[in-house]
Amino acid sequence: PSCARFLSVFLSRCWIGSPASQTLSHAPWLAQGQGMIFNMYIFSRSGSCLFYKEWHRPLNTLSGEEDPGEDARLMFGMLFSLKEIVGKMSGRSAEKGERREDIQVMRTSTYSTHLYETQTGLRFVLNVDAAAPSLRGELEEIYAGIFVEKVIKNPLYDPRDGPPEIPEDFEEELEAYLRALPVAQPGF
Repeated sequence: PSCARFLSVFLSRCWIGSPASQTLSHAPWLAQGQGMIFNMYIFSRSGSCLFYKEWHRPLNTLSGEEDPGEDARLMFGMLFSLKEIVGKMSGRSAEKGERREDIQVMRTSTYSTHLYETQTGLRFVLNVDAAAPSLRGELEEIYAGIFVEKVIKNPLYDPRDGPPEIPEDFEEELEAYLRALPVAQPGF
């Protein structure tokens, strides 16, 4: 399908329904810890969803009858398509060894999608309230301080065996880290 159709389908199935008062012009409550973390994805280079965790989703437009992996495929496809568009608009060529522009944040009126892509192609995606500042540094910390330590350095992980298994202590440490962020609502 065309890129416009793809984005239209994805955006129509996202986190619509946040209170209208929680927009970019109402940032003071964010500093008071009143933000919202919706969910997080970790994708492999090939687009496989290695990890997904949902904390808050005001409106789930996908019924239980549909494929449960559809959200992950839509998210990865949207990010892949946007990266291609940004790369073409920047005028830089990956074939010539030039570093392409990175997408860091995509904002709508109700949520923002924050992305961190590693040199090896892992993509860390965090969907939070629209008023959140850039979380690139926090996503880098999740990668370097939690994912590498708990998943990559796990003695049971062998890259030749395919995608890594995500251990329970990764999720526990991730939640503790996210809970401490200013964008985490009390009771997260």
